Amino acid sequence: MKLNLFASAALGASICYPPLGCFSDEPPFSMEGYRPAQLPESIMAVHPTLKLSTRSGLRDHKIDWQNPDLSKFTEDARITVVTHGWNDGYYEEGLLGLSRRSIMEFTEDDYVALDWHRGALRINYNKAAANTQVAGRALGHFFSQLHAAGLSEDNFYCAGHSLGAHVCAFAGKWTREKFGFTINRITGLDAAGPLFEKIEAPARLDHTDARFVDLVHTNGAQVSHGLCGLNEPFGHADFYPNGGNHQTGCGFFDLYCSHMRAVDLWIHSIKIPSCVFAPCNSEEDFNDGKCTKCSGKGCNILGYHAVKPAEHTTYFGITSEREPFC
Repeated sequence: MKLNLFASAALGASICYPPLGCFSDEPPFSMEGYRPAQLPESIMAVHPTLKLSTRSGLRDHKIDWQNPDLSKFTEDARITVVTHGWNDGYYEEGLLGLSRRSIMEFTEDDYVALDWHRGALRINYNKAAANTQVAGRALGHFFSQLHAAGLSEDNFYCAGHSLGAHVCAFAGKWTREKFGFTINRITGLDAAGPLFEKIEAPARLDHTDARFVDLVHTNGAQVSHGLCGLNEPFGHADFYPNGGNHQTGCGFFDLYCSHMRAVDLWIHSIKIPSCVFAPCNSEEDFNDGKCTKCSGKGCNILGYHAVKPAEHTTYFGITSEREPFC
């Protein structure tokens, strides 16, 4: 997979898209020699769309993120939002469709698919990366409307793959900075690394974006290695299956396979929380066999059922190439 990172020039200092505020292409949203200046496209161009499914029978019911109809939501249910990454969208056999089926079958949650494919389907990766800000703030605005109507932030959860992880991050930043509350949880599924790994927290996923932020790293490495995911442990809990770089059953140069394994692991974890990982200080300790098995103390479950540790912790474990993975 070859990323077109540097195809755009600076477009200007800032642009405003009410009701989502103003956006800047200045640092930390750009970095000389690493992330070119790029303003996000308009709300109409990104076209964030929310689709609600509930156990009471709604399926893919379109929700207005600016004025959601509360009568469609289940009282006191957790609202789990899932969103996609670059050049992706809502496909029945993709992340959003598979997540909907698992959430509906195995949890009591209301499920919301955030489809922003019009802003994600870009040859220019830098432009799609910038568009995560618009999609994220739209989601944050949606959460703010629910919160203003009396729904608790305790029930707001966002899981995103690749660029979608940063969409969740910008939703969390927007609710905190604009509306004064922090959403409960964000899960980053191999959160996109290119253009994000080296920049500061206001422009990427960070542990401050929700009360609990957990990351699943399946294709991360140093930026110079050109892999797809974040390598740094930016969450409260960071999980590194098989070391977090290359996944079992994926060719060494098959980055897409390893990048998507985070999705497979998370969806499986909704059904069967089978991957229990041990706390581990580093990939080196994991490779030396110091933390390949969980003795029970301080361990954590990768995926949907993960819990927030008392202090920031990195977890390592071994997974196979197919279900049940562990």
